[in-house]
Amino acid sequence: LGYINAGRLYYLTGQYEKSKEMFDTALGSYARPKTEDILIYAFTLAKLKQYQASIDVVNKYFTGDFNNSQAKLVLAIDYFKMGNVSEARKYFDWDPDKSEAEKIKILRAF
Repeated sequence: LGYINAGRLYYLTGQYEKSKEMFDTALGSYARPKTEDILIYAFTLAKLKQYQASIDVVNKYFTGDFNNSQAKLVLAIDYFKMGNVSEARKYFDWDPDKSEAEKIKILRAF
C-alpha cells in the first residue's frame, strides 16, 4: 500500500516519472488494484505522453467496461493526443453537461 500512496502523492505534485515507478511496482504485486489507483496510473502515463500504454492499462483493468467517466476521459485524452479525434469522440460522453467544444478545450489543455 505504501507504493500506491507514494504514487498518488507524486502524481498530485506533478512528479509523473516517480509516480509511474511507484505504480509499476505496486500494480505488479496486487491481484486486484482499486479503480482509482488504475485511473491515476493511466492519467500518469498520459501525462508522460505514453498514450498507448495508458490505453493498454485501461483496457487491461476495465476489460471493455467503460462506464466509468474517468476511464472515458483518460481514453479520450489518449486518443486525442495521438491525433485520433474520431476515436476520442467515442468517449466524449464522460461529461454530458459539457459541449464538444468545451471537451476539446479540456483535452488540448491536458
